[in-house]
Amino acid sequence: MYPINTQPLGDRFFGNLTQINLNSTFALWQLTMATLQLTVPSMNCSVCAEKISKAVKGIDPAATIQADPATKLVNVETIAANETVKQAIVSAGYPVN
Repeated sequence: MYPINTQPLGDRFFGNLTQINLNSTFALWQLTMATLQLTVPSMNCSVCAEKISKAVKGIDPAATIQADPATKLVNVETIAANETVKQAIVSAGYPVN
């Protein structure tokens, strides 16, 4: 059996990308889900929550988003990089703390 060497390789989109080197010739790539909890102070209603969800789904259609206007919290489970998710929400018009 070959020794396995892992190396995190996050980039601008895939923040949770890891290279698993099987040997000097072969490697596997593994994407893992990450959970983010973000505070969005200007999220005041369900329409805001829907816009935020749509923005995140635009960068990761498989993401799971829970947005609660009452607490101003957005929970995102995604393979996208943290900064990419934050930028998508900001681009939709909702600053993130």
